[in-house]
Amino acid sequence: MSARSTTSRRAAVAVLALAAGATLAVREWPRWLGRHRLVPGGRYADVLEALRDLGAAARLGSLAGLAIPDDAAIKRLREALWSEGLAGLSRRELASAELKEAGGWVLPSSLVELCSLAART
Repeated sequence: MSARSTTSRRAAVAVLALAAGATLAVREWPRWLGRHRLVPGGRYADVLEALRDLGAAARLGSLAGLAIPDDAAIKRLREALWSEGLAGLSRRELASAELKEAGGWVLPSSLVELCSLAART
């Protein structure tokens, strides 16, 4: 094996490794940043942190066609999310039939309000 073929093989392997690393970095970038980085700042950032996928929530919220919840509803959501979390709040609303329709889906009202808020912020 000549020195020239060894050098070109090393260069090819280095280029492939660099391309694989760049592809992995682009694909995993949102996960490395964490979901909190995807939540916009502002008045509702603490409420929107309850949503794992802000983009999907915004799409669902736009299907609901609701206006941004008023300050009283945001305050209620904020307090409920701090005490119960989104899963607990959703279970409680499902048990008490506090439901709203969004895009053909019947969902807990707090989840629809959060999605509507995500769609309009």
